[in-house]
Amino acid sequence: MVTLSRGDVTIWTEGGSPIGMGHVIRSLNIARSLRNFGVEAGFFINAEGPAAELIREGGFEYVVRPIESGDISSSARRVVIFDTKKDVSSLAVALKARGRAVVLIDNMTAADAHADAVIIPTPLADREAFKANYHGGVRFTIVGGNFIDLRKSLPERRHSLPLRVLVTMGGADPMGLTEKVVEAVKEMDRIKVTVVTGPAARPSRRLDEIREEYADKFTFLHAVKDMAPLVAGSHVAFTALGTTIWEVAYMGVPSIVIANYAEDRAGLRRLRAFGMGYALGHHEEVADEAVREALASLVDGPELWSAMSFEALGLLDGLGAARVASIIKAFVS
Repeated sequence: MVTLSRGDVTIWTEGGSPIGMGHVIRSLNIARSLRNFGVEAGFFINAEGPAAELIREGGFEYVVRPIESGDISSSARRVVIFDTKKDVSSLAVALKARGRAVVLIDNMTAADAHADAVIIPTPLADREAFKANYHGGVRFTIVGGNFIDLRKSLPERRHSLPLRVLVTMGGADPMGLTEKVVEAVKEMDRIKVTVVTGPAARPSRRLDEIREEYADKFTFLHAVKDMAPLVAGSHVAFTALGTTIWEVAYMGVPSIVIANYAEDRAGLRRLRAFGMGYALGHHEEVADEAVREALASLVDGPELWSAMSFEALGLLDGLGAARVASIIKAFVS
């Protein structure tokens, strides 16, 4: 059996298509912050592929072990972190019986009754649903170190034309939202669009056609390793409801958000209250005209854009990953 060779923390997570890459990217940011505290982490991941490649490139060990395997053999370390939406109650119970501490990330399933800590690292957290072992909200929202470092040297953000638009719908884009946005805006004037497709996204013949027909308006990139410079160079970003929103906000970039899943509607309602962009709705309910109207309001409205950028820039302090790592470190000690 392949095991992890060193360290005190196992991060058990998953990524790829159709799950996306958000769990893995967030977990890597936690692992890096733990390393800053002198705590080494290794990963259990669901499969080889783009997610495992990210972990390897990040300099961390991993073992392919899907959550569904139920295997909690000896390579599970003193602290086990689950970053998944799945109910891992049976795993948590078994780990606790072996003396392990269990931490859940962004997981409000019945497994929370068996966890030492539950961390909900998003400003959209429903704090009324929190229990005694919960931590979450703005202060625990995680931003990658690459964004934190780059923001220190950014000049003051200003509106200008053509408006630089970023389309980044996640590592997998399971509902094809990239194609939806590109189709909607392809005839608009006074914009320059950079489209990023993720490492686990399905190929799109239609995007290939638009790439050729509108080469003067669109730049297409695939599997970008460091999104921070692209975000910093944009005026507005189209994205899905996920971790990218907060990295975009940290750089002072207004967002236009379309959700993949119907259960994201409550999160969209909370997002609208922040005033840092548009939360258009679930993708089945968002017409092309709504996409164009939202973008046009920012093309034509420098004051509106500035107000949204101001709200975005002031939301996060960049210390969320360190706060999360501090909670986890306490269980190692």
